[in-house]
Amino acid sequence: MTARFPIGSVVRPLNETGEGVVSAYRRDGCILVSMHGGFEIPYMPNQLVLISAPKEGVVESGTPKEVRTVAAADRPEALYFAFVTEGMNGAEARIVLQLMNTGPTDLLMQVYGLQGKTAKSLFAQKLEARKSQPLIRGNLGEMLQYDRFYVQLFPVMRDGSTIPGPWEGYVKHQIPALADPSVWPQELSFSARALVFQVFPEAHARVAASVPKNILPHGKATQSLRAESDLLISERDNYHEVDLHIEELLDDTRGMDNAAIIRFQLQYFQRCIDEARRRRLWKFTAIHGIGKGVLKSEVRRVIAEEGLTFQDASYARYGYGATEVLMR
Repeated sequence: MTARFPIGSVVRPLNETGEGVVSAYRRDGCILVSMHGGFEIPYMPNQLVLISAPKEGVVESGTPKEVRTVAAADRPEALYFAFVTEGMNGAEARIVLQLMNTGPTDLLMQVYGLQGKTAKSLFAQKLEARKSQPLIRGNLGEMLQYDRFYVQLFPVMRDGSTIPGPWEGYVKHQIPALADPSVWPQELSFSARALVFQVFPEAHARVAASVPKNILPHGKATQSLRAESDLLISERDNYHEVDLHIEELLDDTRGMDNAAIIRFQLQYFQRCIDEARRRRLWKFTAIHGIGKGVLKSEVRRVIAEEGLTFQDASYARYGYGATEVLMR
């Protein structure tokens, strides 16, 4: 698979318009393809046609690979997870997973690593302002044994008129950029190559409204979500449900092809599953419509990968256009 479609290859999905770039490989044999709009879509090798393979030592533009250098001062004040290279173990990079608090506020934290439904406590103490804390060390494959991380934290304000509330959320880390540590940016704060991504605070307005302004990040999302209530899964007539029709999620889909739209819908649906776990819901309904059945099929695939079960939702209420997700 890697020989036929090396990372950086330009490919075209069969029976679809548009091209994409191979960004990573999944353990289930799927190839992740970065399509227009920045969305990564999984395909099996027999669903792809190779357009062009990358030349050795060059990126898609044809220029030599460059390692970007990033300083902590270049990042917003926030909490980050950082996968940091720590030498080699045989032919495989040795990695340390670190928490990095670049903000001025101490954080009381509890971090769990999740393997399916099993949780392991990794960190439970204060993470001081402007400090880093290693969580676990190992090869990259050992890091990826955790499907996700679950974070609970409480900002500790030294003074101020507002008492901050607690924050919790799942951290998804199995992203295509993890596949190749040799091209991670050079992080001056670690004196090593590292892949760093923000955990807290989130970029959504519903979270930002409850976070002290002195630790909010700058910038805004590239896609504009419609104004949300506090919850992604709404309750109507005693039904917990989420409508995955793209017009209900985004005001503007210009520049997004069908693959990008489905990817966005699935990312949103994954967040709904996380929220259902957090709220201890025992079921909720995903409204996906009928169409050609692509979104319905993908929604049910995600449910199965999460170790959950499903059934057809109420026909009288939804027709054939919804799936009931059973959380237990």
